[in-house]
Amino acid sequence: MPLTADVHGAQVPNLDAVGTLPLTDNLSALGRVGAAYTRTRTQFGGTGAVVVNNRNPSDRRSEMKVGVGLQYAFNPGFMMRVEGERYRISDATGGRAM
Repeated sequence: MPLTADVHGAQVPNLDAVGTLPLTDNLSALGRVGAAYTRTRTQFGGTGAVVVNNRNPSDRRSEMKVGVGLQYAFNPGFMMRVEGERYRISDATGGRAM
């Protein structure tokens, strides 16, 4: 069995500032910028044929995040949002995911 690495856990608390731009009475554009603090843990497994100094490395870092979206107000008490955001998470071995 070859050496395998699995992301064992990831925690990503974040804080954002969101701005809205009214396009019509009911439709608004959204912009978001913020920071995400990531903490990841990776776990290595295998037969022992490959020596790994640290079988359970972890990493912590802060990353910037951005996003855009649309919000539609059906009435003052009921709104629907569609959003997309982008930020990176680094695994504990230096790999990066989006």
